[in-house]
Amino acid sequence: MKTTLRLALGITAACFFVMTSHAEDWPTKPVRIIVPFAPGGITDILARFLAKGIAEDSGQPVIVENRPGAGGNIGSALVAKSAPDGATLLVAAPGNFSINQYMFKSMPYSPERDLTGVTVIAQVPIVLLVNAQVPIHSVQELIAFAKAHPGELNASSGGNGQSSHLSLELFKSITGVNIVHVPFNGAAPARQELLSGRVQLTFDALSSYVPDVKQGSLRVLATGTAQPSRFLPGVPTLAASGVTGYAAGAWYALAVPAGTPRSLVDAINREAVKVLSEPRTVESIEQQSAEVIGSDVDTTHKFFDSESAKWKKIVDISGAKIE
Repeated sequence: MKTTLRLALGITAACFFVMTSHAEDWPTKPVRIIVPFAPGGITDILARFLAKGIAEDSGQPVIVENRPGAGGNIGSALVAKSAPDGATLLVAAPGNFSINQYMFKSMPYSPERDLTGVTVIAQVPIVLLVNAQVPIHSVQELIAFAKAHPGELNASSGGNGQSSHLSLELFKSITGVNIVHVPFNGAAPARQELLSGRVQLTFDALSSYVPDVKQGSLRVLATGTAQPSRFLPGVPTLAASGVTGYAAGAWYALAVPAGTPRSLVDAINREAVKVLSEPRTVESIEQQSAEVIGSDVDTTHKFFDSESAKWKKIVDISGAKIE
């Protein structure tokens, strides 16, 4: 999939130079990028990188608004119900686009029916982290401790139904351990609770925790990716650490309300991909341990379909539900 998306980046970036002939398709009023999670997490950071670049390049004001709540459903529903004029964009992630529809008993929007993908911004490895004060240094040590002390370990997440939550549930379902899930309203408060030691571990996107790992406050035990991450040389995958069949990762994408004219979706895609192809943007995003993608519209739609199918299987395996 990464190879396909990288190829799409090159093709779409090359096509951007015809943008001037489609200038009339770009919104003529200020643009909002809705982040359906609390400030401070990787979703928020990527949105602000993108907003800054688009504003500078297009001359259009671009404002980032954080609308957290209900696992991303509040902000996502706001975009889903907005006018399809390209002036309201959504940062989609596994939770609010692929997972929530299978987790929640009722939803205020349908990702497939009410939203349209524009581009995949970036992909980030999900990692298993523990507070450095916890005397656990490997995945097998964690499993052994959790089995010997059921219910004594707490794991934070950015909210019920988020990829951080489902990644934990997948781990629990494969290993049979009893670890208590403690959800928070966004990645930032989940990180603070882990740093404080009030929770002992998390499964989350690496990006939010890079400084803490470098400072030694947190320890990475493994990555959830199918292959070792280039951002974590020497760190094993969960599958290679004995959690057979484990594979989970995080991604972040741009979406608009369904019904947005295809010419307008293409124009927004060209502008976003141009920004994502700029060396300074790539450097800034890679500093967050995120891999820039910048896919075209059709590839993005196929990616969304495959991710929804994958996370549905994980929800079914875990048995996790939100009433």
